[in-house]
Amino acid sequence: MDFVFASMIAGLVTSLLLVVSLIVYARSVHSVKGRIASNTLHALILFGGAGVALAGLSVASSLYSGTAANRPWIVLFFAFLIVSQVKVATKSKRIHYATYGIVILAILFGMVVAHASPTQTSPILLFVLSIIFAASLLLSLFLLWDSPSPFSAGMLVLLAAFLVSWISIVSGIFQQNPEYFLVLFVPAIIDSALLASMLKPWRRIITLVVLFTGIVVGTSMFIASFLAGDTRIWLLTVFSFLAAFSAIGGIDFFVEQYQETRARIPGYISIFLVSLSLLIINHIIFFGVFETYGHNDWNLLYLEWVIGVVAAGAYVMTSIQPMVSTGTSKYARRFVLAFMAVMTVLGNEYVRYGRWVYDDIFPLLLSFVGIGVIGYILVVRRLLDSGNRNAAANFVGLMTGALATAFVIEYSDNLPFVVTLILLIITTVMIYRSSPREFSFLTE
Repeated sequence: MDFVFASMIAGLVTSLLLVVSLIVYARSVHSVKGRIASNTLHALILFGGAGVALAGLSVASSLYSGTAANRPWIVLFFAFLIVSQVKVATKSKRIHYATYGIVILAILFGMVVAHASPTQTSPILLFVLSIIFAASLLLSLFLLWDSPSPFSAGMLVLLAAFLVSWISIVSGIFQQNPEYFLVLFVPAIIDSALLASMLKPWRRIITLVVLFTGIVVGTSMFIASFLAGDTRIWLLTVFSFLAAFSAIGGIDFFVEQYQETRARIPGYISIFLVSLSLLIINHIIFFGVFETYGHNDWNLLYLEWVIGVVAAGAYVMTSIQPMVSTGTSKYARRFVLAFMAVMTVLGNEYVRYGRWVYDDIFPLLLSFVGIGVIGYILVVRRLLDSGNRNAAANFVGLMTGALATAFVIEYSDNLPFVVTLILLIITTVMIYRSSPREFSFLTE
């Protein structure tokens, strides 16, 4: 399959998600139009403008190679974002007008440079963009310090993702490895989640980021592989996406439970489900690379290893937490974090350096997960003894199905392809039937 074509589809899908999110965002802003200050209203409108610029950037990144087509959209994105931040940070009219003037000059400069040097990256433009990025970053840090909220934190994450994406474009990583196309669209995915979650519970940002990532990867990989006639890739993409979709559906419920009760168990389950979903999404791309080029992509494989280690840690802590006291759980958490750090380091390519492979250290991770399995058996026995049979059945179905899905994904290369698909169907049904609430927030 052609990963360049997949990236084009991903860009169009991302833009569509941004447009839908902007419509939801506009309705939310309009609903509070008469109840908020004018500066706040203007800031919200300008933040929506930044979303429009990101939508244009996503289309330009997917349809045109190089940086020439991206430059005007990048300048517009930062222009809208900085003015929005200044509107919230201060009420001074002088600062507002000064910001308008600087932004107008920056936009004009970006247009001129893009026209004057369409085939190469201008050092002057990079310098100016670096200054603009630094200014936006400082404003984001100030807003996070002055009025901390999930959205001010989300703005900071958005800038960090944008920096990584821009570096990958300028350095030519995407031109050399088009299978890393998702990096280009992470900022737009995060922005879509922020826009769609405005004036709604912050926990939806987490669910929507994972959901939108799955939609972008699943849609682009399916269409590209289907049109290329790569049956194994598009079949695994479909069944893997369904498994990820089932896992994503329960994230909002457990994050809500953690938010309301501050109990650690739903928090650990949330981390486990998020990690499982990202593990599946990453494996869709990894499998496509393996089938297309005939070899492993070690960067994607290491990312899959790290996500799997995080999922294993959350799984074990979910089983340990209800079995021990508060003091003991602190030591258990430190042990789990230390083990996760060791496994993350051991899986790094530069540390391994040909001395061992993942199959050599996987038994260590498997033994670690075994501790969690024993803990789950004890927890289920307690639930049965207390008469909570339905709770025990749902708990077993959800966690067993999720863990089995992770193992099927990890061992899919060693299993017959048809067996992998059948097992994915079984585990997907287990997760879906046991999940307490599947995307109910979408209808609220």
